[in-house]
Amino acid sequence: MLAPCVEGCPGRVTRGLHSPSRDRRYGDTVAVYADSAVAVISLETTMGYVLTRGEVATEVDAIRATTSQLCTGLSAAQLNWQPDGGRRWSIAQCLEHIARTTMMYGERIEQAIASAPAVAEQDAAYANLAGRWLVWGMEPPAVLKLPTLKPLQPPSTLDPADVRRAFGDSLDYLSTLAARALHIDASATRYANPLARDSRMFNVAAGVLVMLAHTRRHLHQAERVKAHRAFPAA
Repeated sequence: MLAPCVEGCPGRVTRGLHSPSRDRRYGDTVAVYADSAVAVISLETTMGYVLTRGEVATEVDAIRATTSQLCTGLSAAQLNWQPDGGRRWSIAQCLEHIARTTMMYGERIEQAIASAPAVAEQDAAYANLAGRWLVWGMEPPAVLKLPTLKPLQPPSTLDPADVRRAFGDSLDYLSTLAARALHIDASATRYANPLARDSRMFNVAAGVLVMLAHTRRHLHQAERVKAHRAFPAA
């Protein structure tokens, strides 16, 4: 069995096996394997390790579009339906978890930004090596399996309107945070990671990119819920 490798142009990689060709549509990668003449469609995403205002805007727009497509026309019962007898999260729980995590994680990044010297707006900031590893592991399909802190665990029943509102607010917050990050040296400034015992292994640029990857990760999970063979018809 081939081992995963990381390939791609500078500042952007695809997680997969040798010689990937990329489909720029959100959520898709066309992976070509070196030992096979067959192109395999993968659910893996193309990931960036460079933080720019334009990249964040593009990602957030894609996330909004995916979420709209995912949720439009679904009833409250469908959004709250949990696979495997309630042992896995519903679509609503995935969105609620994204919103809660973005706000908690973002607060630590916001604190780091507030304490750093301001600079003229930067065109780009780069995730450090440890941060790149975390982004890579966070991208769907999930490689890193991390425990969910209790405050980030969503309740089993949620109001769809409240969830969609909180999710939208979290995306607005993330966009604002990314813009603020480019007014400091986000490549040199580190933040206290609340999910890693406040360690300062990761820089601010990585922190923003991690939140985007985390959002894609759980949207991918929500899409799998909707595609589940037992998903209710109404």
